[in-house]
This record gives sequence, C-alpha cells and structure tokens, in this order.
Amino acid sequence: MGEDLTLVAVWSNATLRRLHDFATTPRIAESLRDRHVTAVTDSEGHRLRVRLDDGRSAIPLVGVGDVLDELAFAVAAPVSAFLLSRACQEAHRYVSTDDRTVATVIISHELIWETTEQLIARGTCTRAPQGEDLTGLLFLLADRSS
Repeated sequence: MGEDLTLVAVWSNATLRRLHDFATTPRIAESLRDRHVTAVTDSEGHRLRVRLDDGRSAIPLVGVGDVLDELAFAVAAPVSAFLLSRACQEAHRYVSTDDRTVATVIISHELIWETTEQLIARGTCTRAPQGEDLTGLLFLLADRSS
C-alpha cells in the first residue's frame, strides 16, 4: 500500500464519536500500512481490528481499479443515466431545494439507503455494527491522482 489513502467511515449518531477517536489515533496511517499490526487502540481504549488472521486488511481497499471497482462502475453507469434522465426529474419536485445538484445528491443518497434496506430484508447483508468492533464501518479509498 504505497499509494495515498483516505479512510472513509460509514457512521451513525451512535458510532460517530468512536470513529472520530479511531481516525484521530496517533500514527493510524502507519498502523494501517504495517502488515504486522493487527489492531489499534484509540485514545478511549477501544480496540479496532485492522488486519485479518490471514494477513489481509480487515478494512477493504477500494478505488484501485480491481474487480470491485469494475462491478461498481457497471452498476453505477445505468443508475447515473437514470438520475440524469427526464424520468427522474419528477423526483426532484419532491426534494425541498431549488439546487438541482443538491437534489440529485439527496435522491442518490435515498437510493443507496433503499438498496441497503432491500438487501437487509433479503438477508444478503446486515445493519452496520454497533458493538465493540467497528471495522465493518470503514473502507480505504485509494487516491488515484498521485
């Protein structure tokens, strides 16, 4: 992992403080890159797993042009086309803003939440963890500009 990375957290009100504590842990970037570090402890004493038993990162890395990114692009392309289409313009009327770009972000956000709810209902994923180990709320985003 020599590239620049951004740590992204999917948070809720219940987990925001813990994730902030983790993100501000001294030397966290070095710990994420060090293959010998399996967990880090934040300033409040909470332990967060950063490496799996087999040595792989416990925090997924996205944005490196691999199969996951290709799949995301394949799904995002038709969704983006729909969000820009005339059919979606009706939805903009139900968002209380005159800024079309803000409305598109709000509609996109709702699309993500609804997709998640349907996947949870079908048993293919679970709600975000709320307990001790918040690793499932994180992913690393590779900086493609460097």
